[in-house]
Amino acid sequence: MFAEFMLSERTERLLYESDSHNIPVVFTDAIEVDGRYQVSGPITVDYEEVSAGMKDAIDSAVRIFAGG
Repeated sequence: MFAEFMLSERTERLLYESDSHNIPVVFTDAIEVDGRYQVSGPITVDYEEVSAGMKDAIDSAVRIFAGG
């Protein structure tokens, strides 16, 4: 039920109309996005670079959440 709620048009509209102006991902044809909030192009991700930094990121997160 939670997933259905989060993926509903109503929720996407509420998120878009909030101060954060979340861009809809499912109802892209139903919700007209103001040009100021349009994403100009997709983000490209270098997964090898992400993978290379994963151990350091996990170590940092463990330190932060462990309080040290």
